[in-house]
Amino acid sequence: MPLADIILVFCFFLSWVRGTNIGLFLPSDESMMASIDYTTQTLQNIGLLAGLVFYVLLKNDFSFLKRSISDTLLTVVGLIVIVSLFISIDKRDSIKFLFATGVVSAPTIIYILKYGSEKFLKSLGNFVIVMAIINFLYILVMPQYAIMSGVHAGKWKGLFEHKNASGQFFALGFFIILHQFRYSFSVRSTFQLIALLISFVFVVMSKSATGVVAFAAMLLLYYFSTYMYRLYKPGERIAVFIILIVLSLLMYVLFGPWLEATFFSAIGKDATLTGRTNIWMPLLELSYERPILGYGFGMAQQPEFISQIYSQITFAPKTTHNSYLELILNIGYPATIIFVLYAVKTLVRPLSFPVYNRNIVKLRAMGTSILAVSMIMAMSSGGVFLDRSMWWLFCLTGMLLLSAQSRLEET
Repeated sequence: MPLADIILVFCFFLSWVRGTNIGLFLPSDESMMASIDYTTQTLQNIGLLAGLVFYVLLKNDFSFLKRSISDTLLTVVGLIVIVSLFISIDKRDSIKFLFATGVVSAPTIIYILKYGSEKFLKSLGNFVIVMAIINFLYILVMPQYAIMSGVHAGKWKGLFEHKNASGQFFALGFFIILHQFRYSFSVRSTFQLIALLISFVFVVMSKSATGVVAFAAMLLLYYFSTYMYRLYKPGERIAVFIILIVLSLLMYVLFGPWLEATFFSAIGKDATLTGRTNIWMPLLELSYERPILGYGFGMAQQPEFISQIYSQITFAPKTTHNSYLELILNIGYPATIIFVLYAVKTLVRPLSFPVYNRNIVKLRAMGTSILAVSMIMAMSSGGVFLDRSMWWLFCLTGMLLLSAQSRLEET
């Protein structure tokens, strides 16, 4: 393998390690999370930048940039992000955040453009397998760090900072492995089966409400999307998609109160999964003060920014618990609307394309379910859009898988 390709593979896996924020000896008590030293993440960012620079110099390949700016909507969002740096309330932090987001995102973009969707998912599946096995061994060897204490005592987190991150990662990781799983007596199939079991156990033992909901949503959307894309005529797929939306809205109106009173009360959450809805109104009021370009890229991810509303609530949240609101605060309402429109366009556009074989059905189903679940979870989680987080990498994965199908059709 050429040196440039080795560097790209290294950067790809390092970017996912960086996105998950895993680490050894992280505190098991949520109240101690403020003491976490993020020097390792800073070094990983620098390593990613160095690797990407070497890769581009060796390959002299800027195709990933050309393809990124070929989409008008993305270009507009990118320009607004750059403009927001100049009007940011803290230009230094905004530039640092843009740098971190860029170096974490670039390897995934380059990797899928270079190797294609199938090899990309295979590599990502290998990462999930390794993560499952290492995290399970960490539970066995160092339970004092891998199992949470304090208010979340007994809940599994593994190498992750928090049990929610653990549950969410393995909820989606389970289906990435399942997408490739073929039962046989091979070594690879054995490891895949072990990783599937461990991933499911982590979703259960993390006792993360968002992890459980993400798993259930992936289960429903993956198999529904598979059925939908098996329909030969694009018109039939669009009709089924519209019927699903109408039925979902109808079920929400008819059964929403009952669902909230049974399922959500059973897992100890409200329908938003956050129990933090009282922070949204003060943050919305902040957004009205700078609605066009926001407060600057990455500002809503800074605890110091969120601290502005502490006097209006009874606790001290570290995030907005809503990625749509987060994006509005960062880059304003116009750019947020454009970004969401791009995501929706990416989600529905493949419905009109013909299906040539079973592999395309599975790839579109995987991309659709990952992107749709990311957009759903963005309603109750921060860091899903334009971030240096695990959730943004999953969201980006869904977009890239569906965009790859669109490029294939155009070709």
